[in-house]
Amino acid sequence: MKIPKSSYRIWHANRSGSTLLCQLLEDTKIAGRPNEHFTLHGESSLCEKFKVSEYRSLIDKIWTIGTSENGVFADKATAHYQAHKDTIQELSSLKGVSMPTNYESIWQEIFPHCKHIVIVRTNKVRQAVSWWKAIRDSQWHIQGDEKVLKSEDFYKDKYNKDALKHLYSEAVLRDIANQEYLAKHDLDYITVTYEDLENDPLRIVRQIMEYIGLPPVKSLPKMRFRKIANSVNERWVHQFKEDLQEGMDTKAWI
Repeated sequence: MKIPKSSYRIWHANRSGSTLLCQLLEDTKIAGRPNEHFTLHGESSLCEKFKVSEYRSLIDKIWTIGTSENGVFADKATAHYQAHKDTIQELSSLKGVSMPTNYESIWQEIFPHCKHIVIVRTNKVRQAVSWWKAIRDSQWHIQGDEKVLKSEDFYKDKYNKDALKHLYSEAVLRDIANQEYLAKHDLDYITVTYEDLENDPLRIVRQIMEYIGLPPVKSLPKMRFRKIANSVNERWVHQFKEDLQEGMDTKAWI
C-alpha cells in the first residue's frame, strides 16, 4: 500500500452523529473511508483485530481499508484516555521504540498532511439519553428497512438518573479532552455540530470537503442510517432535565 496523499481524523464522543457523518463522507467516494480503525471492539490488540503480526503490515492494512482511490485516508477517533494510551503502547512496541510522551510523534507517520474535524453534540441532555438508551437496548443505529428492536414496554423500568448523569459528564469530558489534545499539539481543526449535521447535512459535508481540500459535492447519496430517537427519548429528556436541576432555585431550562 502506498502512503496516502492526505488524511484526516474525525474526533467524537458517543452519540454525536459521527457514524452518520462518516457514512456521508465515505459515500462521496473521494473522502476516504473514515471508521474506528484504531479502536478495539472486543479484540485484545490491533494485531488481533487486523490479523497481522508486525507494524508495517498493520499500517498497510489500515491504510488499505481507510483510503479512497484518490489517496485520502480517513479515521474516526475518540479521546478515551486509556484506549488511546493502549493503542500508542502497542504501536510503539511494534515499532521497537519507547512509549513516547508526545503521542503525535507516532500519529504523524500514520496520518500524512493530516487535518482534524471535531463533531460535538451541543445538547448534552439528549446525548446522554441517546447513549443510555442504546446501552440498554443494544440498538446503536438503524439502517434501511431495519425495525426498532424493542417495544415501549421494554423501557418502563430502564430510566436511571445516576447512569445518565455519568454519561452526561463523560460526554462533556470527552469533548473537552478532544479539544485540549488538538490544542496542546497545535493541530489544525474545525468543529461541526450534530445539530447542524441533522438540519443541513449537505452544507456540513461541503464544509468538510473544502477544509480537507476536496472538490464540493453537488448532492448527497441516500443516507444509510435513520433517526432512532422516539417518544422514549422525549420522556427521558424531560425527566433528566428535571433531575439535573433538582434543588436549583433558578432553573436554566424548563
